[in-house]
Amino acid sequence: MKRSLSISTFALSLVLGVTGVHAQSWTNAYTSATATGTCTGLPAALNTGFTTTPVVSQALFASVAPVRILKMAFWKQPSAQYNDIYMIEKGISSGTTARVLYYNGATSALSVMGTIPNVNFGGGGVQEDGGIGIAVNPVTHGTDNYIYIDYSVGNATNAASWTNGWRISRFTIDPTTKVMDLASEKILLTVPAWHNARWHTGGAMQFDNFGNLYIATGDNEALATGAGNTADLRGAVLRIKPDTSARGYSIPAGNFGDYWAQKWQDSGLTDRAAKYRDTSKVKAELYVKGSRNPYTISVDKNRLGWLQWSECGPDAQRSEEHSFTTKPAFSGWPFWAGNGVRQTAKAGSYSESPDVTDWAAFNPTTVTTQIPYTNYVGIAGVDTFPPMHVPSYVYSSPSCAAGGGPIIRYDGRINNPNKMPPHLDYTTMFSDFTVTSATSIWAKAIDTATKSNNATPASATSVFTMTKTGRPNTSNPVDFQQGADGSLYMVDWGTGCCNVDGGAANGGIVRIAYTGTCQDPGLSPAGPVGLESQIIRGSVEWLRMGANSVFVNADGRHTVQILDVSGRLIQTFTGTGTATYNMPALANGKIFVLRVTTPLGTAVRTFSRI
Repeated sequence: MKRSLSISTFALSLVLGVTGVHAQSWTNAYTSATATGTCTGLPAALNTGFTTTPVVSQALFASVAPVRILKMAFWKQPSAQYNDIYMIEKGISSGTTARVLYYNGATSALSVMGTIPNVNFGGGGVQEDGGIGIAVNPVTHGTDNYIYIDYSVGNATNAASWTNGWRISRFTIDPTTKVMDLASEKILLTVPAWHNARWHTGGAMQFDNFGNLYIATGDNEALATGAGNTADLRGAVLRIKPDTSARGYSIPAGNFGDYWAQKWQDSGLTDRAAKYRDTSKVKAELYVKGSRNPYTISVDKNRLGWLQWSECGPDAQRSEEHSFTTKPAFSGWPFWAGNGVRQTAKAGSYSESPDVTDWAAFNPTTVTTQIPYTNYVGIAGVDTFPPMHVPSYVYSSPSCAAGGGPIIRYDGRINNPNKMPPHLDYTTMFSDFTVTSATSIWAKAIDTATKSNNATPASATSVFTMTKTGRPNTSNPVDFQQGADGSLYMVDWGTGCCNVDGGAANGGIVRIAYTGTCQDPGLSPAGPVGLESQIIRGSVEWLRMGANSVFVNADGRHTVQILDVSGRLIQTFTGTGTATYNMPALANGKIFVLRVTTPLGTAVRTFSRI
């Protein structure tokens, strides 16, 4: 029986013009008539209809003996059901190396890709340093064979410097053997940081589909020289665009300094705008600033600038927070934690300036979340910050550590029945590393109209009961992402906080697969598949097709054209920004072409009406 695709069930999506890349579909509300089972709304709980399966562990791969896996990155081979996983081991705190491992999703084999030498693991009984981050570009990895690693370098007794801190490097791998060429290392960036007896490294990294690399950096227990200083790269989420230039990357338009300079300029604050344009005062790489320890992040691959991150709260006046933003933001630390809990005293472990006597000048009692500022004369960055970004979800407990999670996107074209279901599209999930509650994985839906999920911060839904038996499981997550195959993956540290060397045999990676009733056979274009190759590489999903209309959401002027398969023009619409256009009357059972052009690129898609 031949199945045609109704325009009323076609959630328009862009397929990037690169073999093996699957862009996520944009579905504001999923309405496909081809889905089976209940697919409406965010369920009260997701404990049924999902299975948790160990993927990487010492029990499964004794010869490789994976241990202290910290972060992971994904690449999906075109014909595979499950994606490949690249992973970085933190390394043994008494050692000097960190391994990079490769899991083949098609063959379920694990191998060692390479060993990073001369890794610094800190000291003084505090070792968050080591191998701390890994990423691959989902658009170009199949052709450039690059892998990006974040690891600690330098001497534990030396101050933060351009040779002492966290290094972000690019390596080339053999596409067949998956072995890293260590001699190919290209150092893109070093974040100056102390190592000796310092917590808070961050380290998570993810690419979007535009080539931008997001890098989380902890505050390194630094205040006026860290999270509270825009002239410092610590306590932030950075955004750069790696390239083949001598420096190795460029700065994307609309980063923190660029974005807020324009905001201040538009408000008539020209002096403040000038400070934000001064890259000696505001580092150009910043995207989010004022974070304590954004240990995990998640990027919506197809929505430029959409980011989720989580922060572990301070031991005093504790507030764990999970945040979501679509634009550069100031997260509030070290002036506030959580939903605006004022930090009234300097934490004793923060050894860099200001000292206790300067705390009142650094964090004045008159400061507010709407007008954050500092009177501390020793700060090198700006003295006035943007309004504090409101977290999506905040909670407090004597035993907790916010762990983050994915921005879930549904893509019916992925050949994996265990991918996340349609009704979870645009859902954010987050976890906790040490919380003892049985329901410690939460979810909140993103309102795509307001581009927010923090309208009601207290309304996150507990959706998964933590697995407590059999390791690895979901008890102590240090990374939690949606893979390129649509399933969820979690790195289990194997033990609780704060064992620096992990739980050895207990740690590893688990897959959370969907096995419930809301299944879709898959959304795919009708007609000549070759038309997909006309779509410009690097485009973003900015379209939605309804029963009788086309919705366009793109900056700048756009053109919408309806053609028949021979290229004859049927209808043209032109407009600027966001617009909805009524579809012309079209014959049933015939194939038509939708072509939409914006400053971001051109999308070409085939469809038909039943």
